[in-house]
Amino acid sequence: MKYLDELKKNFVNNILILFTIIIVITYPTGPFLPDFFLSLSGLIFLFQMIRKKTISYFYNIYSIFFLVFFVYIILNSIFSSLPKVSLLSSGFYFRFYLFSLIVWYLFEYEEKFKILLYRTLLITILFINLDTIFQYFYGFDFFGYESLNHRLTGPFGDELIVGSYLSKTIPVLISLGYYINKKKLQFTFWVINFITHYNFSI
Repeated sequence: MKYLDELKKNFVNNILILFTIIIVITYPTGPFLPDFFLSLSGLIFLFQMIRKKTISYFYNIYSIFFLVFFVYIILNSIFSSLPKVSLLSSGFYFRFYLFSLIVWYLFEYEEKFKILLYRTLLITILFINLDTIFQYFYGFDFFGYESLNHRLTGPFGDELIVGSYLSKTIPVLISLGYYINKKKLQFTFWVINFITHYNFSI
């Protein structure tokens, strides 16, 4: 029985790891795939917490702060000029809360996840930089997306969010590098700084 419980635990954790990595990789493709796997991950995580009768991830200062903020934006949406549209946008914020709890959970119970997440994020950021630089020189990226009104879009298609994506993910990558190993941080900083600086200068 103990062996079966351990097997179930590892299976669920591995599924959560796999889905989290897929979310990071597929984010540049648009909202469908990352939102789909994020929703699945949230359901699996909730099932795992119910099965283990664990409430510590939900009953803490961070969760309370988020829930207060979530109630606030929901109320703002209800009383806005377009409540249906606003609720559709603000209501989905809850999935990001669940995603943060999943990452927290995996950091605590799966040592390999830290390294895997770091490497996946590093490769993804490098790929987006190289893809955008390629688009600058040839007019289209690796997927055939052309620049939009002489502005680079990279793998994001018709969305002008390359700079926004990099400005949000690079601090996460550097934090992970520092958390895992300071030597990794030095390597990450120099590689990402060189490529990103070149990307923003073109």
